[in-house]
Amino acid sequence: MKMYRRKCMVQSMALILVALLFLVGSGCPPLDDNSALFVNKILNIGCNGCRLFGVSVIEGSWSGTTEEGLGISFTVEDGAVVGTYSVRFRTHFGSVEIKRFDINAEIDNRGRFSVSGDNYHFEGNFSSSDNCSGTAKDMYMDLSGRRVSVGPVSWSASPDETE
Repeated sequence: MKMYRRKCMVQSMALILVALLFLVGSGCPPLDDNSALFVNKILNIGCNGCRLFGVSVIEGSWSGTTEEGLGISFTVEDGAVVGTYSVRFRTHFGSVEIKRFDINAEIDNRGRFSVSGDNYHFEGNFSSSDNCSGTAKDMYMDLSGRRVSVGPVSWSASPDETE
């Protein structure tokens, strides 16, 4: 993970250098629409989840709790929330854990992601590299075969400790 951050930082510095060389090479005239657009594109390029002027999110397994004190978990890889996420919801009869598989929700340059389906919605906002919060709602079938809505619940999570 340290190598990934170093690579990302080097790429970000290289992009800033390219933008500065462009400005110096052009004699720093007032920026017209085309040159301003070019510099803006250079400065907004990210590398696999690392954002030059956004949130650099720690990759790996994340876990936390909902406002109901129940568990939540998901995985961050290559600038996206991917794979399986799991949320435990409180019900009239205890709690239920709902897992969604094969998700791929890109984290935008503001640190936000969202994934939805017919019966569920899961979204979050990375306020820093090691803090994320959001909301989740879902639906499940109870023992009688009836569809039951759960949520929305607020949640917060952080990266799992690694050795």
